[in-house]
Amino acid sequence: MRIFIIFFMLFAFAFGDGHKYKHKYIYNNDLSFLDLSQNQQEEIKNILKNYSKKLKHLRELKDDIEDEKEDLFKESEFDKDKFIELQTGYEMTRLSLQAELLAQIHAVLDKKQRKQLSKNLEHWNIR
Repeated sequence: MRIFIIFFMLFAFAFGDGHKYKHKYIYNNDLSFLDLSQNQQEEIKNILKNYSKKLKHLRELKDDIEDEKEDLFKESEFDKDKFIELQTGYEMTRLSLQAELLAQIHAVLDKKQRKQLSKNLEHWNIR
């Protein structure tokens, strides 16, 4: 048994690739790599503070919609149109919030910083 464990550990170390990330900045919504000025940092901080409040509202909306979808499923007949309406409404609100956030951040950054951030936009998706 010990030989198996030792073999397994050696195999894991030899063939494991560790934690490789596409970018060296792995934290969601991290802007430290942009070398923001003090003024930009304050503006981004305010944008993110307002975004946080809106995100809380979005999560509450999602919970409400999930409750409504559960109620739909409990009915004797499933209303596909209502389901689609609920889900589409949530998705549109989510996308609108994400677009608003990115537009506000875009306005604060200079051309070089926008180019750098464009490579990390996948980390700014609201889930």
